[in-house]
Amino acid sequence: MADEKDFREPDGATQDYELDEVFELAFEIDAFLRAHNLKYRTKFPMEQRQREILADKMLESDTFYIKHLISSVLGHEGDALMNRLNAYETEFRKNQYSVYHLKSDYDKKCGYSLKSEREKGNYINKDMYEIVRSEPLEQYKTPMEIDVGLMINKAAGAAVYQPDLRDIIVINYDGQQKAYFKGLKEYTEAPEFTGVHITSAALNNYKGLTAFLGKDGNVYLGKSERNLYNSEKKSLPFYNNSDNSLTFISDNKKMFSFLCGSGWVLSQSEMIENGAFTKSDYQEFAELQKGVLSKFEPIREITFNGEPFNYPDYNRNIEQTAEKQKNEKGVLKNMNDYKFAAFIVNRSEYDNGNRETSGTELSFPTDAETVKRTFAEIGLPENASPDTYFFDDYACGNDDLKKCLTMYESVDALNYFAMRISELEDTEMTVFQTALKAGECKNITDAINITYNMEYYNIVDNISNWADYGKYIAHRDMLDERNMNYEEYGKHHAYDHGGYLLDGIVLETGWTEFDKVYDGKNIPDEYRVTVPTEPQKMTVLIVPPMQEPYIKEISTGLEALQKEVGGRIEVVYPFAEPVGLICNDEGKNERMELNRALYDAEDNMYDIIAGTFVLAGLSGDNFGSLDKDQIKQFSERFAKPEMFMRINGKITAVEVKPSIKAKLDRLQKEQNNTDKPQPQKKPREETL
Repeated sequence: MADEKDFREPDGATQDYELDEVFELAFEIDAFLRAHNLKYRTKFPMEQRQREILADKMLESDTFYIKHLISSVLGHEGDALMNRLNAYETEFRKNQYSVYHLKSDYDKKCGYSLKSEREKGNYINKDMYEIVRSEPLEQYKTPMEIDVGLMINKAAGAAVYQPDLRDIIVINYDGQQKAYFKGLKEYTEAPEFTGVHITSAALNNYKGLTAFLGKDGNVYLGKSERNLYNSEKKSLPFYNNSDNSLTFISDNKKMFSFLCGSGWVLSQSEMIENGAFTKSDYQEFAELQKGVLSKFEPIREITFNGEPFNYPDYNRNIEQTAEKQKNEKGVLKNMNDYKFAAFIVNRSEYDNGNRETSGTELSFPTDAETVKRTFAEIGLPENASPDTYFFDDYACGNDDLKKCLTMYESVDALNYFAMRISELEDTEMTVFQTALKAGECKNITDAINITYNMEYYNIVDNISNWADYGKYIAHRDMLDERNMNYEEYGKHHAYDHGGYLLDGIVLETGWTEFDKVYDGKNIPDEYRVTVPTEPQKMTVLIVPPMQEPYIKEISTGLEALQKEVGGRIEVVYPFAEPVGLICNDEGKNERMELNRALYDAEDNMYDIIAGTFVLAGLSGDNFGSLDKDQIKQFSERFAKPEMFMRINGKITAVEVKPSIKAKLDRLQKEQNNTDKPQPQKKPREETL
């Protein structure tokens, strides 16, 4: 934790008596769940660490998941704890604000910026932050008012906390929870900071609701309009839960299928036999129907082989389960379980309401000709880019593999994945399957990289429990076994070395360096099955320091903009016209040459841009070309370079003549680097 935490400050921050209540309550909740919830006990073996996590969540007013853990215990055993948790919230956390500070490990990374991460489509990652202050609110305050108060306390020496531009302020008031970060002129809302990140979403069997599968592995029900996603920036979708409308259902991902599925062609017993569901899955869903799902209105009944879902009275014979194909280490290796089909949908047609004809099935691995026919069938060109389609569902014989696949994959990435799996040897398939079961991959990029890193893993078989594993390690490493608690040693060794206990097998990690061959973008040509899309261009205005602006045609992607400004980008919108100003996010910190000033409506200077910046048109959520009038307008507006000096204590911009030497140096450098013709004059145009 950060050295500058001030939970115990006397000016209204969290007090000692609240901390005592939090830690006592966290201890009792953890003990209760360990006694009544086997899944909880298995999932969180480290008691002290889990109690600290529960305490942190209460201090952060994040009791959402804790309440659902307690309510998952049948009967009324948890009522007393639930009442205490509600009483705690009433006393301490009805209205409050919290400040989150970038953890020291990330703070040391040069150049991390909230604005630049947002522009790249990366959401603010709450895991990179830790809470450093929490204080009740007697009346509502804006983020700016809270920030000013913190600065005043700092200046007066009343607090040791050092405010930072990258801090996040979370305000809980009247049942609403909202997060903010500091922008160029004002605070900007960051709903993803308090939201739940989503990997899958689907219409379900309950009226007015959508089923969600979170990045955290949990299943939820909520409102479809609260699920946000930026398709152009390929950012991870998240559920904006500022209105607390999201309902936790289960941490068992198979419940997602029960919520969304309308029926299966096999019977319940046959579904158990082929490994799709287990008896405990049926039991859990039956309990959910009687519990949390009972408050929602069902719109259809799920069936198995035409029969309604029923538990426990269904015809099955567990003793005669179909014999699975296993290799020498007991792990499924049937290649059919790794072939999958995806229902691909034309995004534009779907959005226009043509949902019946906008999609079709595509099996993987596949080939270029099949993809071409499939695209044509749903009205896509042969060079369709991934942002023109999505995958509504996957059909696969292996549930662990399905967990890696989201709606927003590309056809090439899916084929890359399927081909890499098909190339594995039997022993490698064992490792791959075990790594999937252990949850080593969160997405398709992780899964592909696992196929390149077989030696990173080691499998220890014939291990029934942690005691067996502890004994195995003690023998293997020739340790002194006198008075050794094998079970505790096995648990701690696995925790320290990344080990997983799964169905009689322990998967060990870290035997070699993990080589990230696939970066999530560059797919080898031999795995590609789509026609490459020609890079799009846009006409922009480049404004370097001490030079006049010039026209340039560049690619529309992020890399082209980063190249022009010399690093991570920041985008501001200081003009009434639909034009964005793109500059280097760390220009001032890196002491780049000051360029031009920005002025408000009353012609008062409010900021100075450092380093070269780009002016681009806006087309919806995307950058695009400037039109002729915009080029003329902004060429004249920034025609004269500016120098900055302090006159009578005030920073003033002074117009100067363009630097001839700087222009010649730039032209010579571009000709040497790109071997392109010299730019034209008045206005000059250049082509990459």
